[in-house]
Amino acid sequence: METVLVAIGVLLAMGGVNVAWRARKARRRRAAVALAPGEGARLRAADVDARVSLAGYVPGGPSHRATVVTRVDLLLSDARLVVGSSWGPLVVATAGRPARVLSPGPGRLVIEGENPKGMAVRAELVVAAGPEWAAEARAVGVGTAPERVDMER
Repeated sequence: METVLVAIGVLLAMGGVNVAWRARKARRRRAAVALAPGEGARLRAADVDARVSLAGYVPGGPSHRATVVTRVDLLLSDARLVVGSSWGPLVVATAGRPARVLSPGPGRLVIEGENPKGMAVRAELVVAAGPEWAAEARAVGVGTAPERVDMER
């Protein structure tokens, strides 16, 4: 009987750690796309499926030049486009540092740009309004269609 109670206690503790870990990741992802005071959101999407390729190492994230499948949050305001994950902001595009924003088909959005540390990032997203996101990003001036981002850096 004692063994059963210990096993149940261990399982409950592991479940509590798992819930806390997932809540921490969700909090970090939401913080990555938080609005600045006085900044209004044009478009916003939460828990978007994404395939992300990085040209460098993110502490606590995937290894160098890895492609991972994750969930991200998107924010497009008048001043910036942000792709945020549980690792923090993956892509931050502004008018001074625009990102390449494409919609290769319905329900798809590709964003190639740099994270705040200057690392090249490519995010392939599943967004129902992909063409709308691409058009709005270009209208605001944070999204362009420049040459392909060099992932070799």
